[in-house]
Amino acid sequence: MTVRQHAPEAFLAGGALRDLDNGRAIKDLDVFLSADADMASIMTAMLVHGYGIVGTDLSLSEEYGSLGVGVTGILELKNLDSSLPPVNFIRVEDHSINAQINRFDFGICQIAYDGERVMKTTAYLLDRQAKTFTVMRRDDGDERALRRWERLRQKYADWTLIDP
Repeated sequence: MTVRQHAPEAFLAGGALRDLDNGRAIKDLDVFLSADADMASIMTAMLVHGYGIVGTDLSLSEEYGSLGVGVTGILELKNLDSSLPPVNFIRVEDHSINAQINRFDFGICQIAYDGERVMKTTAYLLDRQAKTFTVMRRDDGDERALRRWERLRQKYADWTLIDP
């Protein structure tokens, strides 16, 4: 089953792709969908494949909401036998891949897969080559990127934070 059978516009972006491309274990999958995606058919397909509804991931709601990405809903699913990673379905108003990945806080996170090809921004390529996490955006008064770096540095101990 692919989510794209039920939501052809769906794409995977962010941390899972970053980690796979850099030889690290993934935590979860973030799948971006249009705001009008048919969630009923997606949920039915996911349930058939062993996933159960956990709820709304409030940390993701805060994370993406603070970036102004027009999040209309986030649903977190976990595989009931824990053999597959959790999946977060993130419904957004502006569903273009470029609009979404260019809003990610670190250059190294600006990567997406649309089911056919992997897209990487220049910022991603530069960070990957230099083994850096370059802060691409910081919301006024928000230290979210630095808090995320504190978590990510355990997984990327040999990488450096660049905060222009």
